[in-house]
Amino acid sequence: YNRLGVLVYQANNYQNNWNGVPNKGFPETKKRLPTGTYFYVLEIESLQKPLIGWVYLSY
Repeated sequence: YNRLGVLVYQANNYQNNWNGVPNKGFPETKKRLPTGTYFYVLEIESLQKPLIGWVYLSY
C-alpha cells in the first residue's frame, strides 16, 4: 500500500521477486513506484494474524 492506503502490489505465493513495479491501483504499471515508504500485509496460512510492516523504496 502507498501512504494513501492504495493497494499497489498483490501476489499469491510470493517468492521475494518484486522489482518495485506496481500491479494494482496505480495508473502507470510499467515503471517503478516513486521513492518513499510503502506498507505491506502478509497473509500466511500457518499464521493466525497477518504480518504488517513497511519498506522504504530508494533507487
